Amino acid sequence: SLSLGMGILVTYSSYFPKKENLKTTAFSVSFCDFLVAFLMGFIVFPAVTSFGLADDGSGLQSTALVFVTLPQVFAQMPLTQLWSALFFLLLTIAALTSTVSICEVSILFLQEKMRFSRVKSVLIVVLPLLVLSPLCSLSQGVLSDFTIMGKNIFDFLDSTTTYYMLPVAALLTCIYVGWIVPEEFFRNQITNFGTIAKRVYPVVRFLVRYVAPLLIISIFIYQLI
Repeated sequence: SLSLGMGILVTYSSYFPKKENLKTTAFSVSFCDFLVAFLMGFIVFPAVTSFGLADDGSGLQSTALVFVTLPQVFAQMPLTQLWSALFFLLLTIAALTSTVSICEVSILFLQEKMRFSRVKSVLIVVLPLLVLSPLCSLSQGVLSDFTIMGKNIFDFLDSTTTYYMLPVAALLTCIYVGWIVPEEFFRNQITNFGTIAKRVYPVVRFLVRYVAPLLIISIFIYQLI
């Protein structure tokens, strides 16, 4: 939910004013995200378990939880249609805002590196998505028999991005920021040119260079086992 390994946080932070306190902002965003996820865990999983929908564990997987398990939970609650409609409305809003964030990374790259206009950049990024994304939806229906490595299109793309692409992207980001980016440039970005978070910088640099890569590699290996 923090969009780690996608370049989204880097892209959005580039819009901040130069005097923005990155330390405070990063902590606030991370804490709020953790708090919401923690509370949702207390709400969703007890509800799923109480209705006996998590016996084999399959109902707790991402796609099954959203499109199969939770609708069954709503069906056993009062005002079923209201809760179902509200849930999928909020889910749609979350999906759209997430799509905007994901697209913004590529759009900004085309604008700054390729010197394309905003409109042209948006069209280059969004049009292929509009053409290809329906395949993910159809993989739950008419294309359900079409599989890649034993998985339908949606599950294949979901597992590929979650288990492989994101960890690799995050690892490469740590290597680039920790070992390739000039230390002075990195320090200036973290400390706002020496005005804030001077004591935090050595800790951040150590985490980026050593701790984060080891954790990412551990997670990646765990996914492969």
